[in-house]
Amino acid sequence: MRTAIARALEFGGELRVVGQAATPEALLTLLEGGTLPDVLLLDLNVGIGGVAAGLALIERVLARWPAAKLLVLSMHHEAEVIDRSLRAGARGFVGKGSSMEMLMQGIEAVHRGRRYVDPTLVDALIARGDIASEPWDAALTPREREVMARLCAGQRLYEIAHALSVSIKTVGTHKARLMEKLQVRTNAELIRLGHQHGLR
Repeated sequence: MRTAIARALEFGGELRVVGQAATPEALLTLLEGGTLPDVLLLDLNVGIGGVAAGLALIERVLARWPAAKLLVLSMHHEAEVIDRSLRAGARGFVGKGSSMEMLMQGIEAVHRGRRYVDPTLVDALIARGDIASEPWDAALTPREREVMARLCAGQRLYEIAHALSVSIKTVGTHKARLMEKLQVRTNAELIRLGHQHGLR
């Protein structure tokens, strides 16, 4: 499976697999030899010890290489396992049953310094009641919600500034915070997200 994933990741030519390891010892030897990838994709099942051994390996790697960006790929995707992986220092979590598209999204997000949990796993955990659902805009302030609603309605920054009696710079700051909190990179992505949640 490891070899198949490596081939799939390199298929489009955008990514290069710089090393593979079948055991914790092989991984540590690889890293000691100077091969520290931009993103380290780690299966929690690393031999004897199962998930617990995988979590210990995350902590061991980060103790030696604190700048390492780890993305967990695991068949165990219960809420507790995801939480413990992130607490151990992993930047993201993707299930083995997830699509290659989700895996690529996870790699890109972790590479960019963001945290990532496969949204299909989150949806499944919410549906089972393992975790509580939060509103998609729970992290936004009331003013940020208003700015986003106006952006989704097609207003330009200067129009929003005039309507709210603030400067264009202030509106731009609200927009930048919106994009950071919602983890989008472009205006189109921000507006698409708003439209998906009924903002027009």
